[in-house]
Amino acid sequence: VGVCDEAGVIPAVHDLETVVDGLRRCEVSQLPVEHLEPVVGLIRRVEWVTSGLLARVAVRAEELAEVGTGPGSAGLLAGEGEVSPVTARADEARAVAIRFLPQLGSALALGAVGADHVDVVAGVWARASEAERHELASLDADLAEAAGRLTVASFDRKVHRAMARIRERLGTGAAAEAPTSELRWWWGRDNMGRLAGRLTPEQYERLANALGAEMSELVRRAAGLPESAAVGGDTAVGGDAPVGGDAPVGGDAPVGGAAIGADTAGAVALDGRLAAEALINRVTGEGRGRVGRPALTIVVDAATVTGGPHDATMCETESGGSVPREAFERCACDAVVRTVTLDPRGVPVDVGRAQRTATNAQWAALTALYSSCAWHGCDRPIGWCQAHHVVHWDHLGPTDLANLVPLCSRHHHLVHEGGWRLTLHEDRSLEHHRPDGLQWRTSRPDRMADRPGPDAPSHSMSGPAGQNKAHGDTDPLAA
Repeated sequence: VGVCDEAGVIPAVHDLETVVDGLRRCEVSQLPVEHLEPVVGLIRRVEWVTSGLLARVAVRAEELAEVGTGPGSAGLLAGEGEVSPVTARADEARAVAIRFLPQLGSALALGAVGADHVDVVAGVWARASEAERHELASLDADLAEAAGRLTVASFDRKVHRAMARIRERLGTGAAAEAPTSELRWWWGRDNMGRLAGRLTPEQYERLANALGAEMSELVRRAAGLPESAAVGGDTAVGGDAPVGGDAPVGGDAPVGGAAIGADTAGAVALDGRLAAEALINRVTGEGRGRVGRPALTIVVDAATVTGGPHDATMCETESGGSVPREAFERCACDAVVRTVTLDPRGVPVDVGRAQRTATNAQWAALTALYSSCAWHGCDRPIGWCQAHHVVHWDHLGPTDLANLVPLCSRHHHLVHEGGWRLTLHEDRSLEHHRPDGLQWRTSRPDRMADRPGPDAPSHSMSGPAGQNKAHGDTDPLAA
């Protein structure tokens, strides 16, 4: 870019104009359904490549500014108001990141990773000290490789874990730089009161669980259900549940018991008005939901507990927020500790029971693997999910970990009423099969996404078409 040939033509500009003209001519209104997904994939790659090109242009602008021959990238990216300042700042931050992480930038330029992956690193880079940036830059190759195979959510978790280890080594972690919380409230111009703030992962989890319990209670009372009724998958996992774990938590609706359906539970979690009422009830003491200390679940690996942080340390809330080890140690002074034993591949040893609903112990094991819905690309928190039997209970599917995955309301309905089928392998890889039988995606638990899995699982659970069967057995829907 910026080098003219003898005729005064900029080849890069000509190439871009050709691409833009070609995209304008694309007609998709008559495409059949089987072609939509490949087209979306190609469009995403075009977005990634153009994002990479834009970032490289910004890097070049900064290089020219440093030698006094240009105004820099900020004004260039903002243009004449074609984009918002927020977009321009995001483009600029992306450019800064790839300048110091060239392999990640090359992957973006090739369309091998998405701009959202680079934005994860850019956000961390902007908040890092010089020493931390030096350490992060040394992970360039590893980050580029991981971004190419992980979802944005899993990559975000990997990057933040890496930064936590860097800060632990440098002494710039929680002990030296304690996170601060804040809450502000004011009267808005729309004649409505407003709240805004930020909380530590621990505080957020406690507040979210307390509000979830109160929202469930509000819905239960509105529906006229008895106090023993369950509201979908909204029951909190862990925390105040009794040791031993035989009481059902969340999961499929208990047989013969009153329950609010999954549609209602999903709507509850997304209903901001209900959340506002729940907050007022809790703050003013009028709440009637679950009393006592709100549940807080922290997932931490045994090696960190016994020996301190290491390269694969996991210490995070149920929903995936990173928790300083010091905060975990403080919480552990007065807590119910559930041990989930993993085999060498990181798969929990089964703690199943011969009943329909998932037990507390099984939910604890699922929480050790998932922070969100098991469906590919879904980020609904596990607290909003139900425990789905891959081989349905009505088809003699057992309530064992080898047959359970957490699904949000929408995807639970897709499997039960939408004709989709899931196959869960022994290594917890989950195949998604469309209603026509074709395999769509394969996903792994997000907390395990950074672990390499075996090439060929030896055992699987598949539903609803079959029973427990060896991987490789004939299945017409899986062909």
